Order: sequence, then C-alpha cells, then structure tokens
Amino acid sequence: MEEEKGSEKSIGFAYSPNLNFGVSIDWWSIRLNDMVTSESAFDLFVGEWQCENGERNSDSQYCEDVNSRIQRDSVTNELIGVTIQPQNQEFVEKEGLDIRVNGNWESAALGRFGAGISHSATLKHDWLRFAGDEVVSLVDGQLGLSTPNSVTNLYLTYSNSLTGFRRINSSLFIRRQSAVNNFIGTKNYRHITQLMQALVTHLIIT
Repeated sequence: MEEEKGSEKSIGFAYSPNLNFGVSIDWWSIRLNDMVTSESAFDLFVGEWQCENGERNSDSQYCEDVNSRIQRDSVTNELIGVTIQPQNQEFVEKEGLDIRVNGNWESAALGRFGAGISHSATLKHDWLRFAGDEVVSLVDGQLGLSTPNSVTNLYLTYSNSLTGFRRINSSLFIRRQSAVNNFIGTKNYRHITQLMQALVTHLIIT
C-alpha cells in the first residue's frame, strides 16, 4: 500500500456592494493520487457484469482484478466467495463550479422580502484504478448507481411585523436536480420529483 497524496486548486469571485445583495462564483479542482478504498461485494459484482458485457475492456487490469476476487464454480458458475481488500487507486480527479446569488429588500409598509439561488455543478469526475487502463468518467455517477451532476436551489422568504409582538414569516424552498441514468446507463430519467425534489412552504404567526 502507498500513502495517499493530493492537491487542490480553486479560484473565486465575490461581489457585495451592500448588505442587501451578494453574488459569488467559485471554481475548484481536487486530485487524489493513490487513494485507498475497499470496494463492497456489490461494487465487484457490478464490475464483473461490466467486464462480461463490454462496458469495460475485458483485458484491462481492472477486469483481471475483479475476476480474481470473485470465485465461482467452473461448472455451475455458482458463487463460492468474494475477496474484499483495500487497494490504492491510481487517481481520482474532480472539478466543479458553485454559483450563489442572494438579496433582500425591506419596505416599511410591506415588510421584508428575501430571495436567493445557488447552483452547484460537477464539471469533471475522472477515476482510474490501474495505470494503463482507460480513465472512467463518473460525472453521472457509477454504472448502476447514477447520481445527479448538478443541483439548483431556490428560496424565497417574507416577514412582516404585526401588531404588538406578533410577526408573520413565510418561506418557499425549491430544489432541482439534473437527470439520472437508468441501471445500464442508456437512458435519462427526469421525474417531477427530481425537478422539484423538495417544495416546502410555511406560514408562522407568533
């Protein structure tokens, strides 16, 4: 086993002319070399399926490693055992962009309004297990375990003082996630639950 090594780069921009408005943009990149991981049995079975069905090069070091750690009966093909062990990954590299805008406006007659939007996107997510194999893109997640590559959040708030010590507060939160792939990665699914995964409103009078 080798010790893990890594590097990180980032650059950002922020602008806030007053207390009621702000915007920021951040780009970042992280690379980890020789990262130590231990795959689960499920990960190995997914890798075995990929190697047998052409999703990965069957002659790659990755497929050789997977096949050596899954023991099956040569006649019946029944599972005999699985070997789970920590390994060094050649590298994992991830790059992303975060954007945030928020603002507030207050009126003596109408009350205080607030709004904000944020967007986080994974621009690059490369993974290589063994040197010499083909780099695998994980921007959309692993095959069989797809994940959104971007998330956008929007919030709206309103508050206003009533008579005495009473106040009204209301907020709306919406989250939109990008589409995800099916198990074999051949089709995008974009459900309303992904477009508006969380929609919450509440009205409080105290």
